[in-house]
Formats: sequence, structure tokens, C-alpha cells
Amino acid sequence: MGFAKFLVKSALRNRNMWFWGVFFILFWIALGAYIYPKGAVNIIQYGAADVARLYTADWLTWAAIYMPTGVMVGYLYMLVYSTGAVPYLIRFGRLRPLKYLLSYYVAMTASSLIFTAVVAAIAIPMMWHGLNYNGLHVPIDSVLPASAAGALGFVGSVALGAVFTTSFMFLVFLLALRMPKHTTRIAFIPMVIYFASYYSYLYGVVPRDAIALVPFVSLVGLGVGTYAGYGDAPTQLMPDISYGRFAAPPTVPAWQVAAGALAWIAALAALS
Repeated sequence: MGFAKFLVKSALRNRNMWFWGVFFILFWIALGAYIYPKGAVNIIQYGAADVARLYTADWLTWAAIYMPTGVMVGYLYMLVYSTGAVPYLIRFGRLRPLKYLLSYYVAMTASSLIFTAVVAAIAIPMMWHGLNYNGLHVPIDSVLPASAAGALGFVGSVALGAVFTTSFMFLVFLLALRMPKHTTRIAFIPMVIYFASYYSYLYGVVPRDAIALVPFVSLVGLGVGTYAGYGDAPTQLMPDISYGRFAAPPTVPAWQVAAGALAWIAALAALS
């Protein structure tokens, strides 16, 4: 997959992707670690470790599922401006349509996982230090995934999110071809939809029965659930600490989330 390798290297050498995909996210995670918890940690009497892990999982998953929408902007420009050469490469070269498409899926997933790993390596100790700084004294393992299986599940949700975003990208690509002058605005459509979906989920606007039907919501839930040790997607992201103790939220089965995301991927792939 030489073309996929080229795409991954292009992403890793792109300063804009590092800015929007890593440093922009770390800025917000720093606020989440040092600014936002002030005051709230003082009312937690029991279940501090659970609150710390869920809080960390929420921020990391927000970053991880957002990541492909940022990487997608760069890849969409590559798609738009290389379209004219592709028919000649297919006809006179060794490029095959299926290989061309699969290369983008592989590159998007690999790039997203690499950027997410960089963010996680910095964000986890930052979150632990920030929570302790604000008075929630927990050991470092309280901000790590609940288990090895949970860590693998988190990685799987990130990969599934990248595949879904790639299938969405090809549909957006067709729109950009029709309106090339608006490519910049069009490239940010998935990111805008993601933020709208995420904050609807964060503030409890999305009904429980609809969570599995909205991939940008369900994949965030799956990432949080696997990281925090639920195994499934929680119906709410904000921890309930109203009585001074942590109460685990109800969940949506992981298989429903995966099935919903795969159905969307298949539908978007067919449309594009």
C-alpha cells in the first residue's frame, strides 16, 4: 500500500494537521484539566477514582473522534486537486480504483491513531496532575483505561470513527467537486456536525433510543464506555455527583453502536 504510506507521511509532515489535530486539542484538554474542575471536585466524597476516569475518558474520546474530522480537511484538498490525474493513473499506470479508495481508508485510520496516541501520551499525565492540583487526589491509574480490554475497545472505537469519517469524506468530496470555490467551507462540514452532535450528547439532548443511530454520538459513547470500564456506551457523559458520590449512568449496548456505525459506513460508501 505505497499510496497509503505516502498519505500517512503527508499527514505527519503537515504543520496544519499538527496544529489543529494535536496542539489545538491539548489547549482545550489543559483547560479541562486545570480550569473546568475547580469547585466541582470539592463535593465528591465517594467514587473519586471513577469520576476521574470518566472525566479523562470524556476528554480523550472527544479528542479522538474529533481527530479524523481535522485530518479529513487535508485529505479532502488532496482528493479535490488530484482528481484530474487519477483517470490517467488508472488507465496507463498501476493504480486501481479499489486500491485508491482503500488507501484513503487506511491512511485516515493510521493518521488518526498516531495523532491520538500523541495526544493521549501528553493528556493523561496532564489530566492526572490537573485533577490533583484542583483537589481531587487520585492515583495515576485512576485516569488510565479501566482494563487492557477497555484500552483495546477505546482504540477500536477510534479506528471505527476514522473509517466512518473517511466514508463521509468521499460524500463531501462529491459536493466539493460540484462547488470547488467553496471547498474550504465544505471541508469543515463533518467537523461542525461532530461538534453539534457531541455537545447535544454532552448536555443530554440526544434521546437514549437515538444514540446508536448517530455515529458521532454513539462512537464518542463507545470510546468513553470502553475506557471507563462500562463496556457499552453511556447515555450521558457528565458524571452524576449530585449527592457527593459517583453514580454510573445507564448504557446502550456496544453491539448496537457498532452495528449502527457500520450501517452508516456502508450507506455512505454506496452513496459516494
